[in-house]
Amino acid sequence: MHLGGDPIADEGPKLRRGRSRWTPETVEFGVAANLLDPSAPFVRAVLAIIEDDADPEAAITELVAAEKRHGIRILRDDVTGSLASTWVPLRSPRPTLRELRALLARFPAPRDGVIDDDALRAFDRQRQALYREGSDDETPDEPLFAFLSGTSLLLAGTDFAGDHWIEYPDGALGSWTPRAWGQCLRHWARAATKRGELHRAWLARQDHVFFTSYAYKAEPRYDAWCRAVLEVIRRKCERQLDE
Repeated sequence: MHLGGDPIADEGPKLRRGRSRWTPETVEFGVAANLLDPSAPFVRAVLAIIEDDADPEAAITELVAAEKRHGIRILRDDVTGSLASTWVPLRSPRPTLRELRALLARFPAPRDGVIDDDALRAFDRQRQALYREGSDDETPDEPLFAFLSGTSLLLAGTDFAGDHWIEYPDGALGSWTPRAWGQCLRHWARAATKRGELHRAWLARQDHVFFTSYAYKAEPRYDAWCRAVLEVIRRKCERQLDE
């Protein structure tokens, strides 16, 4: 995604909406049931972009500060994007975002919906020079959940998962399917409730379908929020290519 100019909320990606018979459980969506936590500095900075045509620099600064605070880094790749995998770097210093993107660019394209086995094995050999396959234990919930609570960076699985990886404190990379990211947010909401970090109790009662495809129903400004946040992430990542 590339947005041509500011304000960055005016343009952006086509937001993907799922189809489901899901309906919110006795929640009157609107201002009283906002998805976002207005006390989070990152939320305030992004809303300033949307409402006041503010420069995105403040939001980028808040996002980078939160990444450093929690040891979490969002990595964007809009060519190949998520492979719904966990990778662990084999070297120190770990591969940069530029190297990750170069590797992902070699992922074989499907033909008639099928990826050639030989091409996939060739890609895997290239991947093994930089990363080994990892496990869930190497992408722990705690730092990611703390990051989500601190930033209220809530984007539905259909809007976030396809183009992003997340780097964990020890360097492991995680990526998700849209549904798996919805499950991740569902688990975050329940964990945040137990820690007293959830700004809206009703969030903890939502299922993975809500967090996968229907978060926009709970936030009147969701589309503008989504476009602005994705552009902030994009700009941040362009500055971090060699990190």
